[in-house]
Amino acid sequence: MWIRIHYVDASAAMKLLVKEEGSETLEESIREPANSSNLFMTSFCVAETLSVLKRKFLREWSKEQPYDVAQEQYLAACDIFMGQLRGKMIEVQDIPISDRETYSKIDEIAKRYKLDVIDAFQLVTLKEGFVAPLRGTPSECWLITADCGLAKAARGESLKVWDCLREPAP
Repeated sequence: MWIRIHYVDASAAMKLLVKEEGSETLEESIREPANSSNLFMTSFCVAETLSVLKRKFLREWSKEQPYDVAQEQYLAACDIFMGQLRGKMIEVQDIPISDRETYSKIDEIAKRYKLDVIDAFQLVTLKEGFVAPLRGTPSECWLITADCGLAKAARGESLKVWDCLREPAP
């Protein structure tokens, strides 16, 4: 028996926290028995997800409703996310970014695909982290993203990827 492992980026994590386009498809997919493994993300994606929530709070929610209501919505979403991390629904797995060799690979991928360091770090983590030995097996890790540039770069690095906004679930 095999299980499919999933890494989520901030764009996918947001779909689990805020109802937006693609949320329902992603939620249905991860409820499927074949996809019921824990989700993983890098620590940088944790910070990026919190930053996206903050941006939504400041630029959208606080303009659409009273500030205290928007802040409550923001804090509730952050609390749900922290609960997912505490409950291990989403587990944080990293490789050492400060290692010179690791960072050189991140820098190379960022330049090759015009990515930011956080996205390039995710790809290097998938290629060299704890899931690397599973490449080429039925348990190979899939990156779940709603970022078409990141999805294209992942495919360029021969990684399994699901663009949960533009593609049907694998």
